[in-house]
Amino acid sequence: MRRSSLWSSRLVGGVFGLVVLGWLLGEGLGERTLPTLLLAYLPPVAWVLPAGFALLWSLRRGRGRRLALLTLIAATWGAGLLHWRPHMTGELRVLT
Repeated sequence: MRRSSLWSSRLVGGVFGLVVLGWLLGEGLGERTLPTLLLAYLPPVAWVLPAGFALLWSLRRGRGRRLALLTLIAATWGAGLLHWRPHMTGELRVLT
């Protein structure tokens, strides 16, 4: 009987680490340095695609499924694809 553990997959753990590191650098440093500036303007697919592949890999292998799902949720959240409410409320003002 195979036992699925949260930290059993190295690939999923590595992708999770990269997603968390990217999120922390983006939140902590923002656009102050060139690498974090480039990280801030990456398309959302650059965040979500590796996490999606890690989830598929873990489902096939049967290990690290929970961490892979958490990675996909964190990558989707970090890419700005999960919005619980609108960013701004009120009217739009255009200056020329």
